[in-house]
Amino acid sequence: MRLAYYAGHHGRGHVTRAAAVLAHVRAEATLFTSAEPPPLPDGVACVRLPPDDPEAGSGGAERVSPEPFHYAPVGHGGVRQRMAQIAAWAAEGPGALVADVSVEVATLGRLLSLPVVIVRQHGARWDGPHRTAYGLAERLLAPFPPSLEEPDAPAWVREKTAYVGGFSRFDGRPAPPRSRGARRVVVLGGGGAGGAASGRAWGPGDLAAAARATPRWRWTVLGAATPPGSPDTLEGAGWVADPWTHLASASVVVATAGHNAVMEAAAAGRPLVVVPEPRPFDEQARKAAALDRIGAAVACPRWPEPAAWPALLDRALGCDTAPLRALADGGGAARAAAVLDDVARGAG
Repeated sequence: MRLAYYAGHHGRGHVTRAAAVLAHVRAEATLFTSAEPPPLPDGVACVRLPPDDPEAGSGGAERVSPEPFHYAPVGHGGVRQRMAQIAAWAAEGPGALVADVSVEVATLGRLLSLPVVIVRQHGARWDGPHRTAYGLAERLLAPFPPSLEEPDAPAWVREKTAYVGGFSRFDGRPAPPRSRGARRVVVLGGGGAGGAASGRAWGPGDLAAAARATPRWRWTVLGAATPPGSPDTLEGAGWVADPWTHLASASVVVATAGHNAVMEAAAAGRPLVVVPEPRPFDEQARKAAALDRIGAAVACPRWPEPAAWPALLDRALGCDTAPLRALADGGGAARAAAVLDDVARGAG
């Protein structure tokens, strides 16, 4: 059995998810990505693809991508090389291809006579390119339970989807008991310098203002330095390779509605406040609404005003974390791998 796993390079979420699944895959697996890969399981090969962003092009005219594609530039050397590397792998023998995520890579895989599995994301992904890719796929894989399905998902998409549940790199780690009396906020991601004005969920000034408004709470921001002008109750921990100890000691986690942030909070079983970042197809806004609907998180459509934070944190602290913990029961990655192995086995 052979398996090619394509992981997108926007952020670290796709490659982190790939590593979690590939740890359980039995097929001979190769990861294709432009991103810096995390540590991979023994026996998993990695092919680093050249970038495909417009700035990395080698000439030629950028044109509007025709259906059924989202991004198909003309005259881009990096795109040609990427597709050629995947095609070279396919030429070596039968196998299956996983696309997480790219309509174009999924289409290439099917044209190369490979059965294709597409990892689904949240959002209103019922446009022409997505419908074409979902239609040609052998299976669709949802790294979330049916309770988080999009309300307007077509019936044929639901029928084709394997709902394996959420998972993260922390699957299998025992969730620590909640500390009584502690008031500590741990902030995951979304803290770009420009804040909401630059497409991020919040900025350093937002964090400092929230901390000043909640003097009884201590705030730790992962992935960023301490914002200028912050009170003593706010500190930036910088880049943290393994944030488990921070998550384990949190009273409340504040995060974007990205897959990995949500599932890592679920693994730790800590109350969660989600603030979605702007994403294509309303991905994070819809995910946040779904989490709030099933009681897995307190969702805010945008970063709250400072005066709202004391009541918001107290509300989160009193939430039952069972619906959140149920999103990632520790077996999601293994179930996802079983789906991929089944498709790869059928490829010959």
